Amino acid sequence: MEEPVDVSEKEAAKVDPLVKPKDSPDLVWIRRFDTNNKYDYSEVQIVSHELQDLFRIEFAFDPRLHFSSEKKNELTLTSPFEPLIHNWQRLQEFVKHDCDSEVWKELKKRIAAVRVSDKLCDTTNEVNILKAKDDLVALLNQVRTTPDLSNFLTGLETAKTSGTIHFNLLWTLFPPGELVYSTAFMKQDQIFIVKESPSVIHTKSDSGRDKDRKRVWYLYCWSYDWNGTSFNRVPVSFQFDEFQGARIIHSLPCHPLISHFPGEKAEEKLDKLKQDLITRGKQFRDHCTREVGSQMFEYEGESISHGSGFQRLKNKQKEVCQSDLRTS
Repeated sequence: MEEPVDVSEKEAAKVDPLVKPKDSPDLVWIRRFDTNNKYDYSEVQIVSHELQDLFRIEFAFDPRLHFSSEKKNELTLTSPFEPLIHNWQRLQEFVKHDCDSEVWKELKKRIAAVRVSDKLCDTTNEVNILKAKDDLVALLNQVRTTPDLSNFLTGLETAKTSGTIHFNLLWTLFPPGELVYSTAFMKQDQIFIVKESPSVIHTKSDSGRDKDRKRVWYLYCWSYDWNGTSFNRVPVSFQFDEFQGARIIHSLPCHPLISHFPGEKAEEKLDKLKQDLITRGKQFRDHCTREVGSQMFEYEGESISHGSGFQRLKNKQKEVCQSDLRTS
């Protein structure tokens, strides 16, 4: 593994990711400064084709990373390197295991399966696999030394060991694709899929006065809802107001599903919750897709008096009513 070398921004700009000579750097690190010459943020250009291919396979689902199948482009990440932090534990598996271990063998199979059609380089080759691992180690080591990143990495470990999280670190809990639990709709158990989990924290004021401004963080998720004629994926946002100190993760109004049941028999309870929700979902789908003429039901419980889905909720306890499930 080569030692990092400091180069000027002008020299870094000369790196051509499409024509990569042997003596060109595999990782180009740039630290950006504001107009007051104060450190602003860092970025890394991943020129290494081997490491690019590893990420193309491992992060294929991540909407924040864009890979071209036509030609090689450098992959640029900016601090706090959200895709890396969200997948930190998984990446550590590649770092700590030898290239002939099961975790690497599985990766090589996946690369081989798409290499020809997606024009990947032959990363299944042992030399290239070693190169991919060396570049990954160098990347993660440099990330650890990036200003302000240590707080996020410490937060990951704390969340794993103590089950608590600080407000500034909330985004580290929710990688895209993560299943999360909330009771936002009629106080009923529901599962959402994380769409976006940006590290940016906003400020807002409900009154419009500066003195009432507060810090908030937004999580963006997907759900599925019936619009009267078809099921559609719909966006749902969750607002987290700033809190002091550490908060127990499963006490958050929206939290990772895997954290919902702490303690003993957590896996058993989680399996039961999933099965209950699947059963309820199938029943809901059946009601919504009934043929015309068989959509009248009598039931006792909470009802929606206007609107549908997440709109204009009004609960009525123990009210017997009839509904044809049409959007009003």
